Amino acid sequence: MGILLLKDVPAALRAGVSVATPLLAVLLIDRPHWSMYAAFGAFTSLYGRTRTGRARLAMQSGAALALVLAVLVGVLVSVLQARTWLAVVIAALIGGAGSALASVAEWHPPGALFLVFAFGAVASVHHELADVPAAVAVAVASAAFSLLVGSVPTLLRPRRPTPPGPAPAAGGPPSPPAPSVPPAPLAPSVPPSPPVPPSPPVPSVPSMPSAPPVPSAPPVPSVPPVPLAPPPPASAPTPPAPASPADVPVAVPPRADLGELPRVNVPGRLRHALPGSAAAASSALVAGAVATGFGIGHPYWATVAAVAPLAARGRSAQLVRAAHRIAGTLGGLLVAALVLAPGFGPYPAVAILAVLQIAAELVVGRNYGVAMLFITPLALLMNQVAAPRPMADLLWDRGLETVIGGAIACLIIILTHSLTTRTPQAEP
Repeated sequence: MGILLLKDVPAALRAGVSVATPLLAVLLIDRPHWSMYAAFGAFTSLYGRTRTGRARLAMQSGAALALVLAVLVGVLVSVLQARTWLAVVIAALIGGAGSALASVAEWHPPGALFLVFAFGAVASVHHELADVPAAVAVAVASAAFSLLVGSVPTLLRPRRPTPPGPAPAAGGPPSPPAPSVPPAPLAPSVPPSPPVPPSPPVPSVPSMPSAPPVPSAPPVPSVPPVPLAPPPPASAPTPPAPASPADVPVAVPPRADLGELPRVNVPGRLRHALPGSAAAASSALVAGAVATGFGIGHPYWATVAAVAPLAARGRSAQLVRAAHRIAGTLGGLLVAALVLAPGFGPYPAVAILAVLQIAAELVVGRNYGVAMLFITPLALLMNQVAAPRPMADLLWDRGLETVIGGAIACLIIILTHSLTTRTPQAEP
């Protein structure tokens, strides 16, 4: 367990630094109401913890763009006077579109939770059109800082040394001279051989009498020519031999763990994501409508609680996630009461936020319910930094709306599963 936690420490530290630094920056320039834009832009750091290099940068860049757009739409909706029910509808659309986008792009963490959270929180506070540039600029700057923090491990990673080649590098020292070989000694000279005496003359042989002429042989009778065989018919060309498996090029898929960008089959993934996207939109719409209809103070918390369980895969995992969300939030309210009771100032609050963010990142991949013990006070304390409210109202709204959203998520999960697994009856 300890080894697994140590493995997640770098990602947790990156998230803590990415969230705390922009919040400190807006506090230093005396703009605490900008902290929500900075926080949602910093959520970029929560994506791509399982990727490295260019793959992480690509995933975080896509998430950053989506988060900034969610903040922008939230500000534009909050400008309207009749924004309450419009925010419910748009939150449902963002939940469905964000779920499909996360599925197609294979975001980690999956789902549209952070997009719905960013839109809902910003839309719940009244803005003016003059606030749009500041909101977008702060969110973009915070997201860019998160991208920079996420790229630091790649920039600091030492490069692999180049293996030495046979030739020296250009501009390098010359190769040492080869050792000289002494010349081989010459063979001793051979003395000249003595002259050969001339051979004695050969005596002449008397000529033999000539033989009588041999009679000529009778002529050979002519043989008729043999007819040539007809040429063989032209054979069909021999088809080429099939290529061996070793000769056929094989497309090797890129490895995302090495930082390479994988190829994406967008149409196939989109078709696969449509059922989950529809479930997320339906869950967000129903939860937001119920919470708004009852007049609870933060309806978007119910929307977030309804969307969060749908990020898991499979009905059982989604139901477990919903139960963890409810139970973890109720337990986290006790932790939040302890954190909010002393009434910390903005700078100590940011330090506590960083600690809570790091703790949540260390355990969220192992037990979602335990992570909610840190996420709940984190969300409430972030709310207090941006716009302080009575603590009792915050705790009550958070608990009630989480129960509403989690219960609606369970109903949508069961209904979706029954619709997708129902087999048509045979015709008579």
